[in-house]
Amino acid sequence: MEKRDYVVAIDLGSSNVAIAVGEKQAEGISLAALVSKPCQGVRAGQIENIALVAKAIEEAKAEIQESLGIRLTEAYAGISGQFVRCASHKDYVFTSDKLTGVSQADVDHLFDRMRNVQAPDDEVILERIPQNYLIDTNVEVENPVGSFSGKLSATFNFILCTETPMQRLELALKQCGILIKGIYANARSAAEAVLT
Repeated sequence: MEKRDYVVAIDLGSSNVAIAVGEKQAEGISLAALVSKPCQGVRAGQIENIALVAKAIEEAKAEIQESLGIRLTEAYAGISGQFVRCASHKDYVFTSDKLTGVSQADVDHLFDRMRNVQAPDDEVILERIPQNYLIDTNVEVENPVGSFSGKLSATFNFILCTETPMQRLELALKQCGILIKGIYANARSAAEAVLT
């Protein structure tokens, strides 16, 4: 049997659960299967009844497995609801050598500083996305590497999510034998899909 390389995404909405399986190919990912099943037990994006949610996931999982002849054990999950929010954070670093310009190491140092920013106690940072870079002259640059500057500043958009909805999502998928490889904000994923 030919071995295929699949990537699986699960989206749990208030009225249905959808499982999409994409096949990795040289030119990108092509859709191999998509199953949507009615789902009860979710309100405003948050799981309220885990038994009902697990039942819907199991039904969708069984159909996907049968149609592709695979065993689904891990997936990426999307999450949405009023408990997902954005926050901006600004920071800067001094460049290691302003005579040779901003280096990739300087950019990496700025990313490291952003990785050290902590979420409030009841939230988790899903993503840290650079919005802009500024060099000494307060000029915005898309790629700062090579710019002559003694200081590199950036504004990052942080996507945060309350812990409880994430924990419930992980628990529901775990009950169905699915390990979560990553959780992403649906709003960002949808925008990326449309734009790319």
